[in-house]
Amino acid sequence: MSDYKRGDVVLVNLEPIRGSEQGLVRPCVVMSDLETIQASNSKPLYVIIPLTRSNSLKGKLAPRLRAKANNLPSDSTALIMHVRSIDYRRIIKRVTSLSKNDIKTLQLGLYELFNA
Repeated sequence: MSDYKRGDVVLVNLEPIRGSEQGLVRPCVVMSDLETIQASNSKPLYVIIPLTRSNSLKGKLAPRLRAKANNLPSDSTALIMHVRSIDYRRIIKRVTSLSKNDIKTLQLGLYELFNA
């Protein structure tokens, strides 16, 4: 099992889904720290935010991530409203890591989501 860090972009199999959950195999940003989760005696889980190439969503819960700044294949939108915990076995591989500025943007979006 690999130890992925906050800000790592990983390819994840999000199937099966229910309703309007984000699905398919897609890049997602790891927002948790495995060591912190395991300190609670939990099994290995990662908190992730799925990414999409669509740019139709706007606002703090859908920030745009620039491909060039993050070594992403294309500009992407982070779907903060789709944040979820996943078992490590859903992760296929690590793709890249986000810039510190973009990690901070996602953290602010999570703050907005949970403190609105």
